[in-house]
Amino acid sequence: MINSRLYIKRQLSTHDKFKIVFEGIRGSNYQGDYAIDDVYVSPGSCAATPTTQVQTTTPSTTTSTVLKTTTLPVTTTTRVSTAMPTTTPVVTTKLTTPTLATTTPAVVTVLPSVPPGVDIYNQNFSCTFDADQCGFVNNVTNDDFDWSRKNGRTISANTGPSSDSTSATGYYMYIETSLPRNLGDNAIIESPVFQFTVPVCLSFCYHAYGAHLGELRVRISIGEPASIQQLWKHNGTVSVNKWFCIKRQLSTHDKFKIVFEGIRGSNYQGDYAIDDVYVSPGSCAAATIPTTHVQTTTPPTTTSTILKTTTPPVTKLTTAMPTTTSTVTTKLTTPRLTTTTPAVVTVLPSVPPGVDIYNQNFSCTFDADQCGFVNNVTNDDFDWSRKNGRTISANTGPSSDSTSATGYYMYIETSLPRNLGDNAIIESPVFQFTVPVCLSFCYHAYGGHLGELRVNISIGEPASIQQLWKHNGTVSVNKWFCIERQISTHDKFQIVFEGIRGSNYQGDYAIDNVAVSLGGCVSATVPTTQAQTTTSLPVTSTVLKTTTLPVTTTTRVSTAMPTTTPVVTTKLTTPTLATTTPAVVDNKNNKSNY
Repeated sequence: MINSRLYIKRQLSTHDKFKIVFEGIRGSNYQGDYAIDDVYVSPGSCAATPTTQVQTTTPSTTTSTVLKTTTLPVTTTTRVSTAMPTTTPVVTTKLTTPTLATTTPAVVTVLPSVPPGVDIYNQNFSCTFDADQCGFVNNVTNDDFDWSRKNGRTISANTGPSSDSTSATGYYMYIETSLPRNLGDNAIIESPVFQFTVPVCLSFCYHAYGAHLGELRVRISIGEPASIQQLWKHNGTVSVNKWFCIKRQLSTHDKFKIVFEGIRGSNYQGDYAIDDVYVSPGSCAAATIPTTHVQTTTPPTTTSTILKTTTPPVTKLTTAMPTTTSTVTTKLTTPRLTTTTPAVVTVLPSVPPGVDIYNQNFSCTFDADQCGFVNNVTNDDFDWSRKNGRTISANTGPSSDSTSATGYYMYIETSLPRNLGDNAIIESPVFQFTVPVCLSFCYHAYGGHLGELRVNISIGEPASIQQLWKHNGTVSVNKWFCIERQISTHDKFQIVFEGIRGSNYQGDYAIDNVAVSLGGCVSATVPTTQAQTTTSLPVTSTVLKTTTLPVTTTTRVSTAMPTTTPVVTTKLTTPTLATTTPAVVDNKNNKSNY
């Protein structure tokens, strides 16, 4: 469904008499009106047919014939008039070819402009959802609820966007996961039907914010019967109150639809949203997608056409007819598409399945939320807790976070009912990188009866656990300290923090400012550490078996995700990683000794 005029051309080559027949068929209800206008039959090639203009008010002075008569040459550049010609029609005695008999076989050659069942053919498509749903339709048979069009803030607190992806006034599509929705309910929305004879780039923006997100899946439905392939997935472990944009390269000559599926998590704080969907002929490397931001009034920097159709260039209508004979379809350089063309989709390996953060910097201060860190529910005895200010027990734990007096951190509370040896495990989102990365984090170990704090890396599936660092509880200092560890593995991995309770309640451990940064630890920056004091730590002193990193800034690490677009793997020089790539953790450049 497109609320705009579209123009079609068809080349005809027949010497027999013919009529043009338009047939309209009614859909399921009253919202199914079709309209036609500006019908032209012109001698000559469609390539030479003038561009049409909509709603011109200039009266026509043409002498061309309409209403099933042979159009004579005209000389004006205005709208076609139904005025009958004032001159005598040209008779067949002026033709140089013999009069055709009625037994001449009729041959019609039709140029492949828009194949049957296709909505968008070899044209740019763009949709901001500001005017309408751009032809996106909610599935009515294979899901539990619908996507909704919205502007401004969603109805639930602490989930969903506050505005669209590029302005404070535009619209977006989202799933509302409040009651009566239940865990696992899904909502599916499908695009119009596309077909292209060249590779195309799909780009879209998404918003995933809420403590109980489910999943957002983006698929392509190819051909008839449909073959479904997954292009991208967000698995709900990372919640950030921002818009991010994704690109995927598609290479199929068959008709296809883009399918967005949102799945509800465990409660109402699981709203997903999408915006700015574009399908553009050409490479994703050259495609432009909107700059991502939150609640900013800066307009998008895209050059794509809005409302998913490329309107032909509007020029003055020239009704002058060519005097040459019709040019047949031998001028086409591309073959006509058939429904038997094999469907081939080339998907760039941007975010591998089961991976949350791929080739992007990650940073978490815990100020807004847990940044996708999840407490283990099967292999430990209690949970890590998010806190600001002082812990509840005296003479143990921090009095504030690592970089300010107001921020948050994660810690283990070792008061009753905790016992000696009880452990708490918290796990990061799933990472994967094609280059070495540097893990940095800050920790606080203060109390007369500390147990242990272990930092492990869980690599691959099934998981291989390797220890990166450990604090054994023998030294207690009421300060924050920061650690770096170099990681070199091409397999997916998680960072695992495990706190173990000592002999009594004075054994609270805390962590803060966790970052995973592309490149070596030599260039990584760790926040300045402090512990309720304005005196900075010596930059070269050794405390608690670790060398404090150079102090470069006192600015708090932001939870904002990178503002750059996701890494597109076509730009990578390394091949797609297999799951059998051996995992290697490099500790040679670690700046701490333990």
